[in-house]
Formats: sequence, structure tokens, C-alpha cells
Amino acid sequence: MALNTPLCRAAQPLDSRAHFWDTTMPEQNFDVCVIGAGPGGYVAAIRAAQLGLKTCCVEDKHLGGICLNWGCIPTKALLKSAETYHAIQHKAKGLGIN
Repeated sequence: MALNTPLCRAAQPLDSRAHFWDTTMPEQNFDVCVIGAGPGGYVAAIRAAQLGLKTCCVEDKHLGGICLNWGCIPTKALLKSAETYHAIQHKAKGLGIN
């Protein structure tokens, strides 16, 4: 396999890209550090901050986790939208809507 193809070059780590992955920040002190910003994590971080604690919340993807962004909540919203659309399609005339 040729390692000099554009795809292989893109897949190889480059020193010039190292800064992109550098997520270090200046040293800070916190009273509470919540790891994971899913449904429990972000609520815990909010509550700790409300109680006056210096709080950080560490998450590698999206605040809210799977439940908020891809799972429970979006699924329920999609199901409710489909249910409403179906009701309008099949019951609108009976309600005097053309």
C-alpha cells in the first residue's frame, strides 16, 4: 500500500497539527470538578455553583450528553411532531380545517 497518497498523508499525525489537540489551560483551583456533562453531570455542576462552590465541568463531547443531544429528548420531540402531523392529516377535516 502506498503511504504517500493524500488519504494516508491526512491520516498520519503531523507535528504542525499538535496545537489543534492542545487543550491545556492555565492551572486553576476548584472546589468541585464534575466529570461528564450528561443529565446528571451538568445538573450537579449547576447545583454546586449555586451553592457557592468554584466549579468546573469536564466533557469531551456535547453538554447534555447522549440523552439531551441524540437520545431521549430529541426522540420524544420527533415522535410528538410526527404524532401531531398525523393528527392534522387525518383529523383536520373533522375539525373544520381544510
